[in-house]
Order: sequence, then structure tokens, then C-alpha cells
Amino acid sequence: MDMTGGLFSSRILVIGEGWTGITTANEIAEQGFQVLLIEENKMDSEEEAAYWKPSFYLDKKTLQDAYASVKQSDRIEYLSGTRLQGCQGGV
Repeated sequence: MDMTGGLFSSRILVIGEGWTGITTANEIAEQGFQVLLIEENKMDSEEEAAYWKPSFYLDKKTLQDAYASVKQSDRIEYLSGTRLQGCQGGV
């Protein structure tokens, strides 16, 4: 089912660049949606991002690759060092 038009044409907000946030942003972008991924902490590189993630769950290379995919995607706008102050919307 293609939900990229109509009610679902806006960007999708993903909060936090933990493993779940990175995976979610990549999966949503692969489905053709535009994604806004925000992270409160400032991360400047795949190396730095992997350092802060729970490496006991996943190896460092897996985390770095997932982070690199976010940075390379033309469907994901990534903002680090960003704090969400408010959000509203509706259908």
C-alpha cells in the first residue's frame, strides 16, 4: 500500500538517534517518506555516534554503518544538538 500521498505527505519526525531511532529513520526513508531525525546530543561523526551507543548490543561497525546510512540518505534530514521544544499536528 502506497501511503506517501494524501494524509501522509508530511515529514515523519523521529526523536533520538539511538539504535531504534536510526533504524526507524532508515526504514521509513526506504519506504519513500521524508524523515526529520533529531538528537539532543551533538554527534559529528559515525565514530562518535557509535561510541555513545550500547555496543554490548551491537558491534561498532553495525552502528557506524547504520549512522552513515542516515547521513547519506536524501530522504532524512538529520539535526544533532537539537532539543524539541514543542510539537503539534493533526489529521
